[in-house]
Amino acid sequence: MHFDGETPACRLGSAHSILEIVWFTDRQLVTLSTDFATTTHDPGRGSKLTHMIPSTSLPDFLLRGAHPRRRLLEAGVTADDLAGPLWEQTNRGLWAWAVNEGGPDERVRRAAAIVPQGAVSGWAAARIWGAHDLDGEQADGKPLPVPLTIPPGLVCRRRRGVTVLRSKCAPDDLTECAGIVVTAPLRTAFDLARLARDVPEGVVSVDALLRAVEIDPQALDEYVLRHGRFRGVPRAREVIRLVDKRSKSCPETRMRLLWVLDAGLPPPLVNVRVTHDDGYLLAEVDLLGAEAGLVGEYDGWHHASAERRAADSQRQEAMEAAGLLTIRLTAPDLTRHRRRSIYRLRRLHGQGLARDRSRDRWAVLP
Repeated sequence: MHFDGETPACRLGSAHSILEIVWFTDRQLVTLSTDFATTTHDPGRGSKLTHMIPSTSLPDFLLRGAHPRRRLLEAGVTADDLAGPLWEQTNRGLWAWAVNEGGPDERVRRAAAIVPQGAVSGWAAARIWGAHDLDGEQADGKPLPVPLTIPPGLVCRRRRGVTVLRSKCAPDDLTECAGIVVTAPLRTAFDLARLARDVPEGVVSVDALLRAVEIDPQALDEYVLRHGRFRGVPRAREVIRLVDKRSKSCPETRMRLLWVLDAGLPPPLVNVRVTHDDGYLLAEVDLLGAEAGLVGEYDGWHHASAERRAADSQRQEAMEAAGLLTIRLTAPDLTRHRRRSIYRLRRLHGQGLARDRSRDRWAVLP
């Protein structure tokens, strides 16, 4: 929500709490609250500004997503309200509570109203199913359009913020979740795999979905076989071959793909527990190349504190004393320093294969 020459600040509780909208101009401070109409005097213009704000009796669902004008008018929102600063027209015939602008969940809810005959799909469907690692943003932070799947014969004009996919859906491909028509988990995984920009992005997306919802791998394989004529099926097969539901984060998946696809090393074990021969637990490691005795660890932002770094260092020393090698990677190692990371992986893997295995004092818990 933007005003020319003004800077807004908003505070929003639930739909039944008071909402204050405060914005500053060169001459005055205006405060609006949902429980009353505010009239202020502008000394520069010599006139009064009156703002009628929707009452707190509006249902919560009307303050989320986009809704047809008629539905809002029937709920008590006036035409003047819709023309004011607290409501915005998101697409033709649709208005939304302006305070909710911006987040991926709100973008998905608004997009779902555009084509009632369609279904939210792709990353947006995965997010509805609980894959919150998929934030709907590109690498540069720009928002991705919300994918909507519609029947092949349905005519739909271009709308901002969405991408329309025309595809056949069986009745069990669609369901309702959180009040939104959405592709079922199996169909969502299939679409993420076949329509991804490339194989790594497909694996990252499907791994994120598998962390959120249980999908039988065999059922997914059979689904792909039954839909062999769909666009992108060869890519889907390659993606599904590489997914692993034990991955706990998107960066972990990216590190595993660097290990397998870029460095060309054998697939590692994922999030396994490693014990010392004396019986105590050494660590649960992100990746383990068991043959080479090589541990891969991804260090995200939560590893930055001095206390966490000390704990990581102690754990690494214990693993190395038991005969394991360790490589630690961070976000830059997976992006701008990829070539160096590939070299490090191959070098340490070779060292591990050449080690004296009689000195190993570790084992993998089943």
